[in-house]
Amino acid sequence: MEIKKVVSYIIVALVFFAVGGGTGFLSYESFKKQQPLEETPVYKILTSNLIPTITAYGRISSINGNDMVLSNGEELLNIKMENSAPVYVFDSSVDLGNGLSAPSQKVAGIDILKEGQDISVNLEINKDGQINGVAGVLLSK
Repeated sequence: MEIKKVVSYIIVALVFFAVGGGTGFLSYESFKKQQPLEETPVYKILTSNLIPTITAYGRISSINGNDMVLSNGEELLNIKMENSAPVYVFDSSVDLGNGLSAPSQKVAGIDILKEGQDISVNLEINKDGQINGVAGVLLSK
């Protein structure tokens, strides 16, 4: 009687092994057949002429050369700023007359960016899925 139990346990184990292996194989085949990023509908829309850029807003939590990490709450986003990306800075107010004033805007480069600054960054996505910053608006000094 003991041998029958051992044999039945072995058979059950082999069945589970076969089912698990088959499921793993099918999952792997499905993974291999995934579309390249540039062929996905979301990528096509986000890189179309209808959406020239995407905007991210947050605080610069770290910056090293062109590589910046933007944070907003608990969320983080790695951005590679382009070398030629303009950074717009609002400076002192300009008197428009009649008691009205407006901030003047200056253009600078990414070298003025520092940790702790609030910024709005215009983004583009390349074919590798890399998020590139093409322009920024500094919201705090």
